[in-house]
Amino acid sequence: SRQSTSKLYLINLGYTLTTQAKWSFFARGNYSQNKVQGLQLNRTGFGAGVKKSLFENKLSLGLNANYFLNKNALNQKSNNLIGQFLLGYQIFKGMNLQFNWGLLNTKAENTPSFTENTANLGLQYNFSYVPKKKNKK
Repeated sequence: SRQSTSKLYLINLGYTLTTQAKWSFFARGNYSQNKVQGLQLNRTGFGAGVKKSLFENKLSLGLNANYFLNKNALNQKSNNLIGQFLLGYQIFKGMNLQFNWGLLNTKAENTPSFTENTANLGLQYNFSYVPKKKNKK
């Protein structure tokens, strides 16, 4: 019987500043270390973004940029640059539809660099329970 083991460590830091005019500014950094079958991959990333909410928070538009540096146990290095356009629509409170489109550019030491289109479509529901206050008699 063959067994596969892995270890994954993640560190994520982020900061968001939202203005009264419904602009949001993001800054983030992360580090991950993943070891699978004895091969270790280290990844460090930085990102920034801006988002604007419109029409009483029903619609949101945004731009994101992320940069990642990758290095494996064989000392092979690569990097990724991702730019994304974000579009979100609140269907009702707690239910959101999201569309992201972006370009991903990858450069590595031992392979030709390439750029690809990426797109995601998502439906998200946030559960939130707030108990009703009891009326005092």
